[in-house]
Formats: sequence, C-alpha cells, structure tokens
Amino acid sequence: MQTPLSLALLLLLAIRCTQAVHYCAFTSTVSCTGDAFCCDDNGGFCCGQWPVAWGWSVQWVSLPSSTEAQGYGDGTCSSNSAVQAFGPGTQCRPGGGVQRFGSINWVHLGSKKRNDNATLPQECTIPSSFQYTDDSGMQNVIQITSKTDMDVIGSHALARNWTALAGYPKLTPAVY
Repeated sequence: MQTPLSLALLLLLAIRCTQAVHYCAFTSTVSCTGDAFCCDDNGGFCCGQWPVAWGWSVQWVSLPSSTEAQGYGDGTCSSNSAVQAFGPGTQCRPGGGVQRFGSINWVHLGSKKRNDNATLPQECTIPSSFQYTDDSGMQNVIQITSKTDMDVIGSHALARNWTALAGYPKLTPAVY
C-alpha cells in the first residue's frame, strides 16, 4: 500500500525528471550575453546547426541536480565534448575566441542517450528560438520552425534588421 508521502515523493521525482532546460549558443566569445539561438528540452537531445557566428559561448539555465551539460566542437554531438558542466544551477562556458561549440546537449546522469563507444553522429535538432535585444533595448524571443528560418534569422540578426526579425512569431520572453 502506498502512503500519501510516498506518492508525493514519486510525483516530485516525476516532475524533476521532466524538467525542461533552456540552453543557448551566443556570439560573444567572453560571456553568455547578447543574441542567442536557444533550445528547450527534457534532456538527451543534440541541439545545433546554428550559423557560424554563434556558438562562441554556451549556457544552460537552471540545470537540475544530477545532470551533465556538454558542448561539442562539431555539429552532431559526436566528437569528444570540448566542455562539460554539471547541475544544479546555471552554467556559462565561454569559448574565449578559441573554441566554437557547434552543438550542445544535456543529460540526466546515468541515462545518457549515446554511450561512450558510439561513433555515429546524432541528428541534431535545430534551436527552438532566437533571443535578441533590438535597438530600443527591448528583449525579444522569436520562434524557429525550420533550418531555413534559422539561417535567415541569423542573417537578419547580423545585419541588425530588427524589422525583418519582428515579422517572425514571437514567444513570451522568460527571465533567465
């Protein structure tokens, strides 16, 4: 027979295991600030394929306990990880202008999606959003629905074409 306390503990564990993490690739080489392509998932997915101007710093926001975040030099989460961070908490890893991260992920420890012997690349998902601050100082988050959209969004961001970026579906900005 299950007690109310054991049911509550099981519910808390289920919630913790399904917590989505927001993680991003930035243009800055020294900090996790500015424009970023971002992913939101429950762990175990490879996220990448952003334009070459991004990925110079990477950040994972509010990693749960017992999690590991990884940044890779390639775009498939299949090379040796170039950087690792562990939860709990928010972790920023700048590349310092030397290391660019082509893909990133995070996993619950003990449940890695690919084992250490895997040599085949993972199919990376594209980021789900792009966050930027326009010339009026307003933070914006827009939805990305395809690789083509991502490339065009990157071009508009580099050109500081706020009008074009404003035409994409907006997401409610979260405070990270």
